[in-house]
Amino acid sequence: MENKIPELSKEELDRVSGGAFRPSGHTVEVKKSNCYTFIRSAEKAMLLAGAPWCGPAQLMCANIDSFAESNRYLEVGILNADLPENHSLVDQLNITSIPITIHYKNGVEVHRTTGVVPVDKLAAF
Repeated sequence: MENKIPELSKEELDRVSGGAFRPSGHTVEVKKSNCYTFIRSAEKAMLLAGAPWCGPAQLMCANIDSFAESNRYLEVGILNADLPENHSLVDQLNITSIPITIHYKNGVEVHRTTGVVPVDKLAAF
């Protein structure tokens, strides 16, 4: 799925995200309004989509946090999307099961994995 997301200027990014974009080491909670902004703003971005009631999604949250803590130097924008709160992302991102981890490079999806991904495999994009 090659869907390049148009770039935003630094000023537009700050306006839309409230200056909230942070690189690895800080997972950002995604809302529908800022999801694509974050993806566009990072050379590399990783989106975890799940739900609070999903056990595997909660395991992935822990794995993502561990990855972020130990890989700050990678400068990967890490996003966490709660799908019950952001249901429109299901259709927009063509999500068919959770948890799902989607990797982006320069705004283009390059890889997606469903299920629990071990911490050491998260950096493989």
